Amino acid sequence: MAFDHVHIKTRSLLMAPMEDRINAIRRDRFIPYALERVVMAEMDKIMLTPSAVRAECLLLVGDSGMGKTALVEFVHRHYKKSLGDVIRQRMVCVILPPITVDRRWFYIRILERIGIPYSKADKPEFLHEQVVDALRDAGTLVLLVDEFHNFLGSGNQNRVNEHMTAIRDIANIPVSIVAAGTKASESCIIADDQLEQRFSRYRLKAWEETDELRNFLATWESRIPLKLASDLAGPALLPLVLRLSNGHMRHMMRLIKLAAELAVTNEVEHITEELLRVAFQQLVSVSNTRAGQVQSTAEKR
Repeated sequence: MAFDHVHIKTRSLLMAPMEDRINAIRRDRFIPYALERVVMAEMDKIMLTPSAVRAECLLLVGDSGMGKTALVEFVHRHYKKSLGDVIRQRMVCVILPPITVDRRWFYIRILERIGIPYSKADKPEFLHEQVVDALRDAGTLVLLVDEFHNFLGSGNQNRVNEHMTAIRDIANIPVSIVAAGTKASESCIIADDQLEQRFSRYRLKAWEETDELRNFLATWESRIPLKLASDLAGPALLPLVLRLSNGHMRHMMRLIKLAAELAVTNEVEHITEELLRVAFQQLVSVSNTRAGQVQSTAEKR
């Protein structure tokens, strides 16, 4: 059997133990697509113009689970591979916790990534100066921020204004800010003339039945160690995948991964309509259980 439906780098897994195959299926992987190529072209421009007087900034906008974090992580991995240890100074990557209403935590995350000592008791203004000096001294080109809406778009209007001022000051170093967030962060960008002009915005939307999705699913299938072809991009499975996931990137990937895992454990060796439906029911059951646990915990409090 030639296994032509599987990428050559994945074929060695086809004869591996079941546990190894399942681990490979569960592993997160990034499959390039049209928006990724556009974003990477913009990133290359930014990385090749370190002396820009006016730093260009990017904002990836989308609901939770639409693939923003995966794209941010891919950007970081790509330049880490090409820059090596230098990446720590040239591209500072921070993930913001929910509701970062205190500017200090934003600054602290940046200082931690650069390796600069700080005191949590310091006032925001002092930490701000530390961050500006640290980014400038390190020769930082890009501040990569995930969950941007937790900082820009949360809190009362006075805090939001303070946060927008912080973003403007960092961009004026100049440092390009590449961020991923929900519509709340985009609303703040649009409301500020300076930021609106500086930030290019790219929206991640739910998938629809297009040639791009067909290519995406075909590429994804080639990375799954199943001995038989599933034809995820075909007329039978693609509409079902879309319907069960609502075109939601994270839901789609979870659905396909679980269906592939079931194909291995049940020795079917390809994803079928039945396995997709079984996987969907299992995911719904897990989601409902977790929701019940959260509600129970909240009630006890």
